[in-house]
Amino acid sequence: AKLLTNVLGAVNDLRFNPAGTILAVAGGQPSAKGDLRLYQTSDWKLLATMRGHDDVIFSVAWSNDGTRLATASFDHKVKVWDAATHAELQTYTGHSDFVYAVAFSPDGKKLASASKDRTVQLIDLASGRSQFTFSGMEQDVLAVAFHPDGKSVVSSGFETAIFWWNPLNGEKVKTQGGHGIAVHELAFSKDGSRLVSAGADRTARVWDGKSGAPLKSMAVGSVVYAVAISPNNALVASGSFDGLVRLWEEKTGRHLATFVALHGDKGEDQWLALTPEGYAAAADSLFSEA
Repeated sequence: AKLLTNVLGAVNDLRFNPAGTILAVAGGQPSAKGDLRLYQTSDWKLLATMRGHDDVIFSVAWSNDGTRLATASFDHKVKVWDAATHAELQTYTGHSDFVYAVAFSPDGKKLASASKDRTVQLIDLASGRSQFTFSGMEQDVLAVAFHPDGKSVVSSGFETAIFWWNPLNGEKVKTQGGHGIAVHELAFSKDGSRLVSAGADRTARVWDGKSGAPLKSMAVGSVVYAVAISPNNALVASGSFDGLVRLWEEKTGRHLATFVALHGDKGEDQWLALTPEGYAAAADSLFSEA
C-alpha cells in the first residue's frame, strides 16, 4: 500500500493511465479551487499539478491512448488536458450546473459528460461544440460511460433507471430498471460484455453489456460509490461509504476479500486484507505491532 498525502482538499476521483505508469488524482477546495495531480507510479513522484477549475473536480478520465485527460468540475465546466505537457487544451461550458462525470469515446474524438442540470452532453472535440444533448431525466445525472465499441452511452444518477443512448444520432435506445435508487458510477468491461454499477442501495451490480439484462447483485452492506471490473472479467471491485474496498468473483457474485488501508502511528503505510473464511494478510509492520 502507498499513502499519498500531498493532495489538496478532498479526493473525489482516481484514475490510472492505460499504461499504468501515471495516477491522476482529482479533487480541490469547494467553491475555490479545482486540483488535478499526476503521480508517477514507479516512485510516486508528483509529476504535475494542474489548476484552472474554479471549484472541485469531481471526475477525471483518460483517453484510450493516454495522451489526454478530461475533468468534470462543480464550476459547470469540462476541461481537456495534455498528459505530457500538462497544458489545458480545451474548455467546454455547455452545462448549467455541477458536472459530475466525464468519459472519452473509445476513438478519443468525443466526450460524454453528466450533470446536475439533468442532462448528458456529447461533446465533439474537433469542433469544441456539444453534438447532442441527452435529456428527459428528471433528476441529477451522476454517472456516464461509453461502451468500448463506441455505439452506446449509458447514464444514471438519482433516477431509478439506467438510460442507454445512441451517440451516433442522440436518441434514447432504452431505459432499464436499475438499483431503484441513486447510481454513483457505471463502468464497462474491457470487452464490453459486462456493465457494472455502484448503487446507493448498498449493492454493486453486474449487467449484460449489450442487452442490459441483470446478471449479478453483490450485497456490499454500505452505500457504494465506486466500482470496477478486471480486464479478464473475473473480478469486480467495489468502494463504499464504510471506507472498505471489497473484491468479488464476477461469475458467482461471491465475496472474495475486503481491503483496508491504514496509516500507522509512525507514518508508515499499512494495509489489511480479510476473507469471509477468516483468513488475513497484512503489512509486515502491522503484524510486528500486534
